Amino acid sequence: KKSSAPGKNKPPPREPYHALQHMYLAVMYGLLSFKSCFVDDFNAFFSGRIGWVKVQKFTPGEAVAFWGSKALWAFYYLWLPFKYSHRSLGQLLALWTVTEFITGWLLAFMFQVAHVVGEVHFFQLNKDNKLSKGWGEAQLMSSADFAHGSKFWLHFSGGLNYQVVHHLFPGVCHVHYPALAPIIKAAADKHGLDYCVYPSFLSALGAHFRHLRNVGQRAYVPSLQTVG
Repeated sequence: KKSSAPGKNKPPPREPYHALQHMYLAVMYGLLSFKSCFVDDFNAFFSGRIGWVKVQKFTPGEAVAFWGSKALWAFYYLWLPFKYSHRSLGQLLALWTVTEFITGWLLAFMFQVAHVVGEVHFFQLNKDNKLSKGWGEAQLMSSADFAHGSKFWLHFSGGLNYQVVHHLFPGVCHVHYPALAPIIKAAADKHGLDYCVYPSFLSALGAHFRHLRNVGQRAYVPSLQTVG
């Protein structure tokens, strides 16, 4: 996609290391669980923001639930194994690191293949700070599905392999997504809109890393912030 195309973000500064992002991000994605648990949660609590999105201030009850859940997690996941396991501290730390990396990879890959691939669109707001596309159209154009018809991925991903359906119908249980997808596809075809579906998770993952490589090796690097 060319930077002059309408509706695309203006290119942010490009650094030389972006040319290798399709390599080092494959490893760094494993840090997502660490970042979410030890950085993002506390940042949201104290700053009142998740990224650039402002969130409501925690009520006293929510604050108790936040700190209580953190304490329970540390007690169950860290203190109990360290206290009662026959494994050494080094072995437990190694096991904990491996499990957190696997969690980070699963989280990152599941969301990146849905939004950061070459076949979806990256939007910018117009001069009135609004999106030129309708809400539903933006959800469709900025998301991608994979492995339609797979009962395994429907269950394992919690329906996130139907990301388009998830965005359009966030209040609907994911078990109904396979029935809704053909209806959305028919509506998209009727209005001349693309509904991006990869045949498998591996094909979607490959598309993600190809996209990282492509944008990293060109002067134009679209923002990875998508609509919705």
